[in-house]
Amino acid sequence: MKVIDLPLDQIKEAPWNPNSRTPQMTMKLRESISRFDLVENLVARPLQPGAYEVLSGKQRLGILRDLGYSHAPCVVVELDDARARLLAQSLNRIQGEDDLGLKAELMRKVLKQVPEGEVISLLPETANSLQTLASMCSMRSRVSRKSSRFDVASP
Repeated sequence: MKVIDLPLDQIKEAPWNPNSRTPQMTMKLRESISRFDLVENLVARPLQPGAYEVLSGKQRLGILRDLGYSHAPCVVVELDDARARLLAQSLNRIQGEDDLGLKAELMRKVLKQVPEGEVISLLPETANSLQTLASMCSMRSRVSRKSSRFDVASP
């Protein structure tokens, strides 16, 4: 496995890749790349000399082209068709789940320093979901304060 800075005109989308993104999420991804640059490499495989197929990063590839990028860092893997499809699906589908309590606390800290509109422009959150997280955070804080008042030292 190697990371190579590939010319975008040598990378083609995999026509078999079923992954898609809503226009709203594409706008958020575009905002993220515009603001922070590309921080996650594409994954591609060589098809023939000078031609690669993207296995992970189809939407990022399109946005990079729209933004005028000429190259992108790619993790290049040598895989047959079946394993390329398997890897693409695993990269598109294997994700963790948020611990909502920790997420609420994280977002509380972020929102102290970053305007809500900026957060909403980058994340799949809405004003309502941020409000729900904030209420979880304040509820957690109240429960924590109440339980500490009733702590009794062990004999």
